[in-house]
Amino acid sequence: MPILNWEEALNDELLYTGDSGADPDHHGSSGGQTEIEIVNADHPLAGGLPKGRIQVYSNPDIMSWGYPEVNAKNAIIVGLVGGDPLRVGLFGYEKGATLFDGFSTAAERRVMFFFNNDMGPNVNPAGFHLFDSSVAWLLRLPPPEPPATGGGEPAMLSVARSAGKVTLSWTNSGSLQQADAVTGPWSDAGSQNNPQDVSLTGTARFYRVRQ
Repeated sequence: MPILNWEEALNDELLYTGDSGADPDHHGSSGGQTEIEIVNADHPLAGGLPKGRIQVYSNPDIMSWGYPEVNAKNAIIVGLVGGDPLRVGLFGYEKGATLFDGFSTAAERRVMFFFNNDMGPNVNPAGFHLFDSSVAWLLRLPPPEPPATGGGEPAMLSVARSAGKVTLSWTNSGSLQQADAVTGPWSDAGSQNNPQDVSLTGTARFYRVRQ
């Protein structure tokens, strides 16, 4: 199974890194962070975002990181915390890659992500886009479209169920889209009423809000 981990203390158990207590440490977390520095913009984990510092938190918060160190040739380094090459907040291992111990191999793709506890409300669209891009890479799904430039808060889609129907509502501007499969193809829903009721009868359908 693919693994997405943002609990930095598990990095050594998962063989993403070692567990040195010396400086530089092999894993940890750093407070007061708002940006990830993309150093490998060509990899799908970067989600099409440009090389350089990208704001991913609305306000300073904690970021998890690891240090693949001697086995970095097998780790896919994508994003740094605080621009520090010893603190990698976004990296992955391809299926079959040799892990940190030098002989174990990844049974499937693995990603270390910079999230930390309770940071969800503080993540901006770019941060959520990197998360979505990581999930898409792990599951070999089509990459998500990069967020629109100009910042702003992400739209939040809410679903409430009652007898025979669900009610969809969403915050902020955006178009309600629908698809018969989570991989698409996606198209604008016939109705853009907010909120709107959807019948529970018929085939399965997926919904999202595109800003």
